[in-house]
Order: sequence, then C-alpha cells, then structure tokens
Amino acid sequence: MTDWFWSGIFGGFLAKPLAKMLRRFRLWLVFMVGCIGTPTSLIVRDAWANGWHPAAKRAIDMLTTPAGILAPIAIGGLCVLLVVIFAPGLPNRNARKDEDRQ
Repeated sequence: MTDWFWSGIFGGFLAKPLAKMLRRFRLWLVFMVGCIGTPTSLIVRDAWANGWHPAAKRAIDMLTTPAGILAPIAIGGLCVLLVVIFAPGLPNRNARKDEDRQ
C-alpha cells in the first residue's frame, strides 16, 4: 500500500482523540511542547543510533540554521492547529477558571 493511504487511515483514527486529549491543556503549552519535543526527539534518536558525541555535533549544526529554528516552530503551530480544528467545541477546563475570576 502507498504511504498516503496509511497516513490517512492513522490520521483519521488518531487526530480526533489526540485533539481531545490535548484540548485539556492551554494552547501555548501545546505549542511549546511541540517546539521543544521535535528537536529533542531527533537528537535522542540520533544519539541512540550513532552515539552522543556525533549526535551533539549534528544537533548544534542543525539548530543554528534557519530551517533548524523555523521547522520546530512550524510543527508546534501545526499541533495547535490540530487542536483548534479537531476539537473546537470542547470546553477548555482553563476557561472555567477564567470565568470564575471575573
């Protein structure tokens, strides 16, 4: 089977439950976890395969380029977009706290 088929199957099954789970958190937190988790997971995967010293060198080289800075920001933005699109009507638990303060 082609990759787009499996991507559609897993995206269709996982997008809505994942968005419902992430809706419990504030959107800035979802954004930050997406931004920090992306390069962290790549560095850990590279370190597992090649060792920590080469992984650290490649991470420094990667994170000092414009693509290395902007790609995690874009992935964090896509995480927030996933939550906003797939779980728009779900109540945010933090919204209730804000209403109580007013």
